[in-house]
Amino acid sequence: MAKNLKVVPLSLKEANEFVTKYHRHNKKCQGHKFSLGAIFKNELVGVVIVGRPVSRRLDNKLTLEINRNCVLDNAPKGTCSFLYSKAIKVWQTMGGKKIITYTLNYESGSSLKAVNFKKEKLVHETFIVRYKPGVQNSLRLHHDASVFSIILNLSQDGVDFEGGGTYFPQHEKLIKEPKGNLVVHPGRMTHWHGVRPITSGERYVIVSFCKEC
Repeated sequence: MAKNLKVVPLSLKEANEFVTKYHRHNKKCQGHKFSLGAIFKNELVGVVIVGRPVSRRLDNKLTLEINRNCVLDNAPKGTCSFLYSKAIKVWQTMGGKKIITYTLNYESGSSLKAVNFKKEKLVHETFIVRYKPGVQNSLRLHHDASVFSIILNLSQDGVDFEGGGTYFPQHEKLIKEPKGNLVVHPGRMTHWHGVRPITSGERYVIVSFCKEC
C-alpha cells in the first residue's frame, strides 16, 4: 500500500496542526528544519517533523532528529516507514550525515527497522555544566538522549547564585534543589525540560546521562 503514497512538503504550522489533532502523547514542535506529509487518495494521512537534535550535545550541524512521526490509524501499512525514508533522503540531499530519533519502551520500532535504523549501544556520559550571566545563563527546552538523567547540584541557591532552576513544563514543575542534592528524571521525549536563567553569581551542576547498554 505504501507504493500508493505521495510525499509533499509541509510548513511547520501544517505539520503541527496534524500532530496536535492526532498524536497519542506528543504536542506540537517549536521549530523544524523541514516537515513532510504523506498523501493517500488526496488525503493527508501522516506527517514527519525533522529538526535540530534537542539534546545539545548531539547538535553538530550534520545530525538532525525526527521529532515527530504521526500517522492516522487507517493510514496504509508502511506509512511510518515511508515518511522515515523520505526524511532521510531529504537530509542526505541537503548534505546531512545522520538522522536520529527515539521510541518509548513499549514501542517495537518496526517502522525504523524497516528503513535500517540502528539502535546505538551507549552506557553513560557525565560532565560539569557552569551557568553564568553573560556566558551561559540558561538552557532551552530539550529532552536528553538517555533512559534517565541525574543532576547533582554543586552550588547553593541564594548564596552562590540567584535565579535558575530546572523547569519541566509538561509537569508545571520548577526544581531548585539545595547544594549536594540530586535530581533523577526520565530522559527521552517524555520529560522535556530547560534551565531558567540565573541573574547573578555562578551555578555548577554535574550531569550524568544513563543510557541503554
